[in-house]
Amino acid sequence: MPKYKKNVPTNTISRDMVRLSQDTENIYETVMIIAKRANQIAAETKQELETRLQEFAVFSDDAQEIFENQEQIELSRQYERMPKPTLIAAKEYEDGDLYYNVFAFQDIAVFTLPGGTFCFLDNWHIYSGTDGVGQHNVWGVGALSIVSAVLALRLVFLYKRRMLQMRFTVLLLFLIVGELMYIAFVSWRFCSANDASFGIRFPLALPIICLPLLYLAARRMIYDEMLIRTSNRLR
Repeated sequence: MPKYKKNVPTNTISRDMVRLSQDTENIYETVMIIAKRANQIAAETKQELETRLQEFAVFSDDAQEIFENQEQIELSRQYERMPKPTLIAAKEYEDGDLYYNVFAFQDIAVFTLPGGTFCFLDNWHIYSGTDGVGQHNVWGVGALSIVSAVLALRLVFLYKRRMLQMRFTVLLLFLIVGELMYIAFVSWRFCSANDASFGIRFPLALPIICLPLLYLAARRMIYDEMLIRTSNRLR
């Protein structure tokens, strides 16, 4: 059986929604957190029940009479007597046993596992969406992000040194491409190992948008430099 809280009521009870939404300060975010956790619990319970019912599967082509299996019936009734996933999720939230991350702007990708659970990729590690425990370190993504940000800030103050600014722009372009390739490799390896599906978050779109902009900036710098050199020769 899934290892959920034991003292969960099996019937619907009234709850103080003001006290329940004190952590998020938003009742809609609280309901969304509980609903997502309930979906995870339902998917995990369904997967485990299907796995255990496979033990009673009968693979036969002949039309023989199939007798009732008392163990299978008792197992199904045992799962039917379990509290509803929404009640389990609400109890976990009330007791502070539910991990959630409301401000997940740092997440650049999300992985959906076969059981319905989620893992997230940020700049430093891949962590579980259920309890927040880190599973894999990907500090290279964070290091490349910091270097790219510092280099981009430095480019702003190099407008008087066009050649150096152009070289740094090309270097930043290659750094972002390398970062995206590293993210793709880490995501592919995690999806292959866990049979997960991949989805991007908004922060991952930012470096992708930067690529064509940096390319256009580098082209314009080259054009300006050639124009200035031509004008100097005419003088």
